[in-house]
Amino acid sequence: MCCECGEPIEPGQKFCIVCGRKIADGAVPDEGASLVRNMVDQAETAPDDDTVVLDDLPSVSDESSDETDDSSVPSHESGKKRTWHKAIIAVIVVLALVLAGFVGFTLWGMKDGAAKPSASDKDTVHYSDSKASKVHRKTVIVLYGKDGKPLERYKVNVMDSSGVVSSHSVTDGQFTPDEFGMKPGKQYTVVAKDPSGNVYSLPKTDVRPDDETSGDVHGDKLDVKPSDGRQESKTEESSACSRQKMYLAYYDVITSLQKKYGEGEVATDSGYDAGYLHGLSIVLLADSDGDGEDDELITVHDNDNDETGADVLDDWRSSPEGWTVQAWSYDAETSKASDWYKENPVHSNGGWFFFEQAADENGRVTLPDSEIPGYDENLEYTDYLLSPIGSQYSFEGKDLNHTQISGEETLSQTQETIDTIKQGMMADCNVSSAKANDSSKTADDVQIAVGGSYAKGYVLRDGTVWAIDDNGKASKMTGLPVISKLFIGGFNGNYALAKDGSLWAWGNPASIFGLGSLGDGKPGDDDFSEKSGNPVKVHNLKNVATMYSGLGRSYAVLKDGTAWTWGDECSSSGCSESYGEEILEPKQIDGLKDIIDIAGWYGVNYALKSDGTVLRWIDSKGTAKPDLPLEPTDIYGLPKIKSMSIGYGGRYFLDEQGNVWTPSTSSGVETTVTEPVKLSALPSINMIKQVDANEDVGGVAYFIGTNGELWAYGSNGATCGDGNSAALGDGTCTTPDDPVRVKGVSKVRDVTVAWGSSWALTDSGDLYQWGTCNGSGEQANIPKKIESGSVRKIYAAPSSYLMMVKKDGSIWGKSVSPTGESDDFTQIQGIK
Repeated sequence: MCCECGEPIEPGQKFCIVCGRKIADGAVPDEGASLVRNMVDQAETAPDDDTVVLDDLPSVSDESSDETDDSSVPSHESGKKRTWHKAIIAVIVVLALVLAGFVGFTLWGMKDGAAKPSASDKDTVHYSDSKASKVHRKTVIVLYGKDGKPLERYKVNVMDSSGVVSSHSVTDGQFTPDEFGMKPGKQYTVVAKDPSGNVYSLPKTDVRPDDETSGDVHGDKLDVKPSDGRQESKTEESSACSRQKMYLAYYDVITSLQKKYGEGEVATDSGYDAGYLHGLSIVLLADSDGDGEDDELITVHDNDNDETGADVLDDWRSSPEGWTVQAWSYDAETSKASDWYKENPVHSNGGWFFFEQAADENGRVTLPDSEIPGYDENLEYTDYLLSPIGSQYSFEGKDLNHTQISGEETLSQTQETIDTIKQGMMADCNVSSAKANDSSKTADDVQIAVGGSYAKGYVLRDGTVWAIDDNGKASKMTGLPVISKLFIGGFNGNYALAKDGSLWAWGNPASIFGLGSLGDGKPGDDDFSEKSGNPVKVHNLKNVATMYSGLGRSYAVLKDGTAWTWGDECSSSGCSESYGEEILEPKQIDGLKDIIDIAGWYGVNYALKSDGTVLRWIDSKGTAKPDLPLEPTDIYGLPKIKSMSIGYGGRYFLDEQGNVWTPSTSSGVETTVTEPVKLSALPSINMIKQVDANEDVGGVAYFIGTNGELWAYGSNGATCGDGNSAALGDGTCTTPDDPVRVKGVSKVRDVTVAWGSSWALTDSGDLYQWGTCNGSGEQANIPKKIESGSVRKIYAAPSSYLMMVKKDGSIWGKSVSPTGESDDFTQIQGIK
């Protein structure tokens, strides 16, 4: 049955639910039938005049009259109105729920009356953030103190990428980059210090052009606050933080004296041709008062207070009144420096003036208590010649323990010291006390190099280099800026890479195969008979990435991918009938770009490019190497290489799949062009370490597999008991044709050799030794455990000294001998 409108009618239905018409012939309704109820209409709104709510209709039963009033029947139009009304109500309900949810979320994010970070908090950073803060020149920067309140008065030091520092005072609690001369497109290091001595190292400040408005650029204002949830109350500070405060105090002294006396310079207005040092001419760091901390040693000359000149030259030459030697020490309680020593320099009857330091056998520096140069044979003197600076004063035969430094060299060392102080005071000091006291972190921060000349070994800690003497004591090297990496060149001296990208050298620069040079413009044979510990700056090099020093020849790779070389132009025999000329300072190697590593051995050079290509060339043609190219040329047959190892034991190239490749002749001198072969006996390799095991036996290369296995390839001792090395560690004294597995050691982290004695360090901190037979002839061709679980790093070279760093951060050393006789490990003393 259907309604006139076509809608199906169910039994017992009285009205059509579509058109609302009364159904005249409707079936008898079921007793349980009920009318449809619209709960939404009933609950949410009152009926309109034209709206009929079904619940309000009169009841209909079997006894109902057929003459029911049609006016009481819902019309078709009223049904349409009811549908639209429902839609409007539904929209209102949805909007109400959304609004309630937003309010609830906001209230949930509130804590102690403050909302969680929102869009407005994007202009807040924290001192501990590692990401640079991008700002505009006019961005207002507000610093918050350790108590969480804005700072009002403080000092700010700003350093650009070239190391130039400017100092500023803030008195109104805020500043803009523009006020401090910070330029768009440059990044700056910013450190602040409040009146209480608290230091705040800001994240790097990256000044962006004014028209750059990306989401990570802070616009009108930037708040810099302590880290969330971190208590900034005064606690025991790390040594790095204490040193930063000390350097800040020392830099205040420098800027004050430079403002008063001027920067150091060579002055010649006295009428004396040699001239003299004027202004803030000497700034050094040394512990001169015995408290274990560096003091700032300063010498200044003040023309205004020195009534001398050309007309009274004799008085000027014989009077030290124009100079003052000062020593400033740092007080951690006040965070300030004070001058505890203020005297005239030492001088001679001939009118020579010196700033003199005296060092005892332990390296402790003292200042003179006399106006005449010192002559204690138990002390080593360093004399900075103040006037005249053009000639060397004779110490009447006592000059064996006097080192004289004059003129431009003095000013150079002063600038290096100032650079060290600037770098130290701008270093990030957001290191927690827990991290600073973590012995494993301390051990990881230490670098050690063994070999070379002047000392048995060297330790680099916190940017400072310490030299180890024959008694196992350390003395701090002076004349170096802040150092980031050590390179020990063996025959070619020692090298250190500074954080500013410059390269420094010291030691005996003369190769046993010919002339060498430290790259400072001076011939290598000038210091052949000396062990000079005075560092010099290698010329022509900036932004050094890495370096390598071989037999008479040294190389450097700069960050721009260019390669440079200096030293013996024809390193060792075999590259020409006679030795080449000595290269006194680095010169660029033509034809090389995109270089990431470089090395050379016996006149053959190798360079690794960033795309994995290896180049090879020789210095000059000769009968020994007739086929090798003179210009850098690709080595045919190599896949993409990620690292290379060049040395006496051979040339090895490690590809990205862990395969090792080498020319067909694995040791000695490479003389002809040969296609490299893969060492198929090796598993997948993670690292190659090549060292000279023993000059009587030859070179050995070690390969650490990705699974921690240790493999060896090269020469082995013919017998055990005569002092020869069984360096392969395979239980034999014979030399195999292929690499062999070193027995009895696994999970190897590092390996090295000290004069024929091989050493391996495992992941668990175990130290193993093998190779050199002991004096009784007992075989030592299988590794034996020496230390259990205590060692973090090992260092050695083809020399007679071995050093290790233990997990507690202590440093130890021992001498070894090809006969197997060696000292016990002793702890290195004197490093601070």
